[in-house]
Amino acid sequence: MKKPINDDLQKTSVLIKQYFPDYRVTRKTNHLLLSKQDRKIAMITMDKKIASGQRLLGNVPVINYHRVPNRAQLAANLQQAE
Repeated sequence: MKKPINDDLQKTSVLIKQYFPDYRVTRKTNHLLLSKQDRKIAMITMDKKIASGQRLLGNVPVINYHRVPNRAQLAANLQQAE
């Protein structure tokens, strides 16, 4: 089943582009890849089966949310990821 275009990852992508324009957001099927000046900063996933929070995939932090984060939560996680 195909997910609707207006899902939680899409909403998060719009939020990042609106409030954090210095990040480039690349949408993949199950995650968002954030980069800044051609350096991978973080990967954002939305999975209720995995605990929310951060873990590392190689040297890139993977941030998992259960729902669309608010602006303050996103700012704190992005600052921590850098």
